[in-house]
Amino acid sequence: MRPEDIHKTAFRTHDGLYEFLVMPFGLCNAPATFQALMNDVLRAHLRRFVLVFFDDILIFSKSWADHLRHLRVVLTLLREHRLFVKRSNSSGTSAPSQLP
Repeated sequence: MRPEDIHKTAFRTHDGLYEFLVMPFGLCNAPATFQALMNDVLRAHLRRFVLVFFDDILIFSKSWADHLRHLRVVLTLLREHRLFVKRSNSSGTSAPSQLP
């Protein structure tokens, strides 16, 4: 667990607030969960112009105009499912994160 991510694991009990210092057992399937969610959300477009690989959504197109259209389709689907791209993780590709 990276120190900057520890606060993301916080949970409250009757005895106080706690945070995990290592990845909790329940999060070990996070990549598989993400992949399954993306497969469901993007199913109609998979392998046509979008691929999901580990924690990346890859959009590919033959032209700039097609790419802009494909990007709009993917971002619209993500928004409809309350999934949003975290800009700070963007470096050409981005993985969405789900709002609570």
